[in-house]
Amino acid sequence: MIQKMSHTTIYVLDQDQAKDFYVGKLGFEVKVDQSLPTGFRWLTVAPKGQSELEIILMKLGSGGDFDKMKGGSGEENTRKDVETVAALLKKGMFGPGAFQTSDCRKTFEELKARVQKALDYVKTFSEADLAGGDDREVTVRIRGEERKLTGETYFLTRALPNFYFHVTTAYAILRKNGAPIGKNDYLG
Repeated sequence: MIQKMSHTTIYVLDQDQAKDFYVGKLGFEVKVDQSLPTGFRWLTVAPKGQSELEIILMKLGSGGDFDKMKGGSGEENTRKDVETVAALLKKGMFGPGAFQTSDCRKTFEELKARVQKALDYVKTFSEADLAGGDDREVTVRIRGEERKLTGETYFLTRALPNFYFHVTTAYAILRKNGAPIGKNDYLG
């Protein structure tokens, strides 16, 4: 008799990237990460403290290997099928379901509070604090090596590109996930 669900599958294009996201970003733990001599990789993760359900991070197209291990031909797993599903995955057409948080409103409120704390910190600086900053020496670590830059060089070659990278990335993620924003929202 079936008592409960023990595994569910999320199809991924790259298992290492998926593992990094679920473990490194979301804080999940790896339950199983085993590669077989055929190259098939069984990778499961779970939220910390939730041992009764494992999420299989299945590389798209690897089901044919599993079918072959059971004695099948694997022919159903054609290149065209894999390409079709991969295109749908890239468009965000397959969701992993819904993850539960103890209180999503509280979590969102905590995020808003962190943003407000950062804004309040920025407001503590006066114009005088920033005067001469373009000539001020700034020490930064780049690829493990300390380098001294002027404030202007640091701003133009490190801080500003980093800022625009993150703004652009956030914009792209919001667009991909259906947020009703466009070019004018990005440009201001």
